[in-house]
This record gives sequence, C-alpha cells and structure tokens, in this order.
Amino acid sequence: VRIDCRRLAELTGPPLDSSIEDLWLSSGPTVISPSSLDRLQAIQRSSVEFRTYGLGYSRTLGHRRSEDLLQVFMDDYRGIVSIGPDFVTVRAGTTLKDLAVELDKRDMTLATLPEFMEISASACFFVQVHGSSNEHFSLFELIRSVRYLDEDGNVQEATRDDAGWLELTSRQKRFILLELT
Repeated sequence: VRIDCRRLAELTGPPLDSSIEDLWLSSGPTVISPSSLDRLQAIQRSSVEFRTYGLGYSRTLGHRRSEDLLQVFMDDYRGIVSIGPDFVTVRAGTTLKDLAVELDKRDMTLATLPEFMEISASACFFVQVHGSSNEHFSLFELIRSVRYLDEDGNVQEATRDDAGWLELTSRQKRFILLELT
C-alpha cells in the first residue's frame, strides 16, 4: 500500500527525517514486552536507558524517534488486579476493551465512553483526553491512584494529586507505570 502523507505533513508539520512509510515499516529499536513485576524491576534497576509504551497510536510513531533507547512495551503486563463496588484496579497494559468486558460481566460500566477501546489503561493516565461523558472530561478524572516503580525499582503508590501526577506523566525515560485504580 502506498501512503501519501503530504496532507498530514502540511497540517501537523511533524519533525521527521524519514517518510511516514519508513516509520511504519522499519524494524525499529530493540523491543521487549515483559509480563512480570520481577522483570520490570530488573529493567528499572539496570543501567539500560529505556522508555515504556502502552498500546496506542503514539507508540507506533514515537518509538522510532529514539532508536537508541530500549523500548519496553507493556502489552503483556495486563489484567484485572481487583474489582470493588465502585472501583477497579488494572495493570497498565490492560486494554479498555478487556476492562469493559470484565465490568460488563459484573453489570458495571465505565463512567465515560472511550473513543478507542484498544488503547491501554496507562494511555488514560498519560494522555488525559481519552474517554468523555456529560459528567467527565476524560477517564483521567476517574483515576484514584497509580502504582509505579521509582528510580530504584521499588513499588510506589501515588493517590490523586494533580501537581504530583503532572510530574509523573512528564517523565519520558526510565519510568514504569504498573497499575491504575
């Protein structure tokens, strides 16, 4: 398939040093998809420079811009951790589709309508526009707490704190979000 990206380039002006086609088709950097906390901690505690990615469109273009970094895809770090009467805790790589299916089994639903069901829950933390309703601007508003690995690879929990979360969401390298409630 031949892709004509002239209009995209005109509208967005992406700082690309290769074509869109090359970005989509190139093999890219070293990619891993760990499924266990132990493996994620080993990565965090190593000296290797890395960047983590959930499922979503930003990963497709974003991971090819920094080929010197190890790319840690959270696809396999997924699943429901716990469900209560008015909350659910999921691993960062859990897709919104998987979450919606689990909630439906319990006659529950998300309080917003996500526009993309194949993105990971972590995308809703980092890109605060996913999912909206008459009552909520995005799914981000519904997140109560997150668990992540600190610089030493220890699990930390951060409850809703817009200033503190802004700092977490701005981290570009060596940050691993584990769970969202």
